[in-house]
Amino acid sequence: MREGAISLDLLRRLNREHIIVADEEVGLRPDLADAAWALLLAGSTWSFEVSSFRRRGFAVHVPRRRIDRLIEAAANASLVQRLGIKQANREQIVSNIHRLLRDPHSVRIYRLDIKSFYESIERQTLVAALESQWCVTRPSLDILRRIFDEMSLKSERGLPRGLSISATLAEQFMRRFDESVRSRSEVFFYARFVDDILVLTTGNEHQKNFEHDIELGLPAGLKFNPTKRNVLDWNTVGASFEYLGYKFERGPQKSVNDEINVHVDMATSKIRRTKTKLCVALKDYARTRDISLLADRIRFLSGNHVVGRKNKQQALRAGIYYSYCRINQHGEKSALRDLDRFMRRLMFGKKAPISRDASTRLSARERRKILRMSFFAGHHERRMCRFSYARLENVAKCWQHV
Repeated sequence: MREGAISLDLLRRLNREHIIVADEEVGLRPDLADAAWALLLAGSTWSFEVSSFRRRGFAVHVPRRRIDRLIEAAANASLVQRLGIKQANREQIVSNIHRLLRDPHSVRIYRLDIKSFYESIERQTLVAALESQWCVTRPSLDILRRIFDEMSLKSERGLPRGLSISATLAEQFMRRFDESVRSRSEVFFYARFVDDILVLTTGNEHQKNFEHDIELGLPAGLKFNPTKRNVLDWNTVGASFEYLGYKFERGPQKSVNDEINVHVDMATSKIRRTKTKLCVALKDYARTRDISLLADRIRFLSGNHVVGRKNKQQALRAGIYYSYCRINQHGEKSALRDLDRFMRRLMFGKKAPISRDASTRLSARERRKILRMSFFAGHHERRMCRFSYARLENVAKCWQHV
């Protein structure tokens, strides 16, 4: 085998161990990561390549070739293991918030957002800090430099969005800040999911001083987004805030010492985005006249599907239930009912051009068939649907930049 080349056997083993699910890399064994490095080190001509697109005003980069995905995943797996990085678990965070908000004590809630998070992290400073870590090996640093030397990434500020290794490096960068906030006496819960921060305090602190002190503790180059800063005292019925795709609203309390009833529903931004996706799907149907594709897109949005496997026994699922399993609101005013009503208006409405087009192009039978794909039923009954990888790619294509 040519020095520095990657053997076909290793690629097969990497591919077998490395399950790519959504944008999350799972299951790559560290020993396979070490094997990948050994083959890449001396004299290797491999260079990292990415495909790029823009989403919500930011450049997003994904590995172009399978070999790029596998090598990036190998380097990331090693950094995760050697640095002891643990990515935040969204559902665990939401579960803990729900439990704490039910407790009948004074709570003040701080919602903070780091402005241009990935772009504001100084790349060279971070790499220099990694070089001083005895546990980080030279091969991993070599792969990291090759990734950053990719032409379309070289001129970018900070860490490139879309790469799993960027998420790992960002977690390492924020470690000291996370620990400093958690250690404050007035804080009894702290969570950060990428750039989205939630702090629960006793409410006894001076609010302005507390916010100022927290911001001063941010790593160099980072600052909070003033337009996304929100502080709320959780002491009146109807008080609400949104975090990680959920809306939390304080309900009534039987007596002072009883648990607080906390309503959990989809966040307004997620409802709006789902409605946008429904409209985009109908607009694309106006172009293609592919009723089967339209039906699959609405089935995808309103249902659930398997996206991969953690192991031979446990499947990984996604969809309306698995993305929002903590929802406990199912009344007429709930988000799921609202989405069903919106879909009905799209199918039978006469005012909006998109609805008039659907009424003209779709038969009554086709519209009734689509309306059987209910968001409420998809969540409540955990309805599952199956898609091949190629079909799933085609289904999601029209929402790439939504």
